[in-house]
Amino acid sequence: MLKTQVEFVTIIFVKALTFWGSVFSFLVGVALGLIASFDIYFVAFLLLYMVVCLALFWGDKKVAAMVFVCLSFSAGIARVYVAELGQDTYFDGHIGEEILINGLIAMEPDERENTTRIVVETEEDVRIIASIPRSYEVFYGQRIIIKGEITHPEPFSSDGGREFNYPAYLAKDDVYYQISFPEIVSIGDIETNGFGRGYLFALKNKYTDGLALMLAEPGASLAGGITVGDKRALGGNLLDLFRITGIIHIVVLSGYNITIVAENIRRILFGLPRAIGLWASAISILLFVIMTGATATGVRAGAMASLALIANATNRRYAITRALALTATAMVLWSPHILLYDPGFQLSVIATLGLIHVAPLISDRLPFITERFGLRDIIGATIGTQIAVLPLLLYQTGLLSLVALPTNILILPIIPLAMLFSFMAGALGALFGSVVVWLALPSHLLLSYTLLIVDVFGRLPLASVSLESFSFIWVIASYATLLYLVFYIKKRSQARVAPGS
Repeated sequence: MLKTQVEFVTIIFVKALTFWGSVFSFLVGVALGLIASFDIYFVAFLLLYMVVCLALFWGDKKVAAMVFVCLSFSAGIARVYVAELGQDTYFDGHIGEEILINGLIAMEPDERENTTRIVVETEEDVRIIASIPRSYEVFYGQRIIIKGEITHPEPFSSDGGREFNYPAYLAKDDVYYQISFPEIVSIGDIETNGFGRGYLFALKNKYTDGLALMLAEPGASLAGGITVGDKRALGGNLLDLFRITGIIHIVVLSGYNITIVAENIRRILFGLPRAIGLWASAISILLFVIMTGATATGVRAGAMASLALIANATNRRYAITRALALTATAMVLWSPHILLYDPGFQLSVIATLGLIHVAPLISDRLPFITERFGLRDIIGATIGTQIAVLPLLLYQTGLLSLVALPTNILILPIIPLAMLFSFMAGALGALFGSVVVWLALPSHLLLSYTLLIVDVFGRLPLASVSLESFSFIWVIASYATLLYLVFYIKKRSQARVAPGS
């Protein structure tokens, strides 16, 4: 009997080692491949050697598991090498020269305060990013001819002195060239039609135009930000206040905001049958993905939010954590550069883990907050995700918001309603114009409240402090500590409810 139990435990351990070891090793291999350069012969030898070892030791499950972990590490390095083989070199011989580019706008135009960033794809499948004056109205799928000096993108330093690897960030979208402020030779017709991404982007533009008719600025831009990640006219000063108060995530296209919103919708409807809450949350996620144009970022955010929603609704957190690991690994397999150079992806994963594992522990320690309308769980989710993403945000931005917790607690509970009424206002504006502007009053009040809280807390003395020396070592130490605390608290809680304890 004892021997059987030992064998069962061994099998479970080997399976866990194989899964988590392989996932972790693959991600480490990708990270190492991104920051170091490996010779093709070394990569090929490493892969072949591990495959041979796996074949030789297949009969020994323990050894085979360890070899498979090493093989996953090798595969991570190889995946980066394959990605870099696909790097465009078409215009390398013309760097610094003025050239004429004729192509289609391949991604949704990114409208900033004074400029619009577009990605133009030529007939040779080469992508170039360009910044043009915002006065030009351009759309996804539109033919455009530009003329200017072509260069490679270069890293740049943020206001806090931190260097951002802009070339690697663009590489995730297969963009390797840029033309800054080109001459616009001509803008043609839209050449991608039908019910594809072009149709979704057109629908999104119609919706944001409807918001502009129904709501005054900056309320219209805030409504666009919280519903479809469109923060076009918020302006630099207001965006700075959002960063200072730690609430910038509600207007950034990531799984962070939609995860919290979907979970809060489910919590608000907790008195109804669970299926209704789940369906309402699922519909909100689907609408979010559709209204963002079903971009890679939007789909990724929706996937993360869905996993967190299922985990907290079914209480199967371990199984969903494995699903999250597989999902994140698949995303990195598809686009390796997002692992180190896409802040949105990193925040999505960490925030989802925080909502799954940290938020419930926080909620259990808030007995003084009422459970009516799911308020305790909403605040627990807010605090839990804030704790989870804090080390990563400090590393990315170097900005520690001292008012982030009260700001998020005061704002996040009303964001689901603000999203709902903003969506209704945008849809009504798109369909009927400003003649029904009075129907936007609920969204106006909720958005004005949000802006007021941000303004009041953002202008407080010492609302935030800059940490220029928050290194990646501190990030690792912070998450190691958080991981230990989560396991310790869960183990102690299980011991209390165990029979005979």
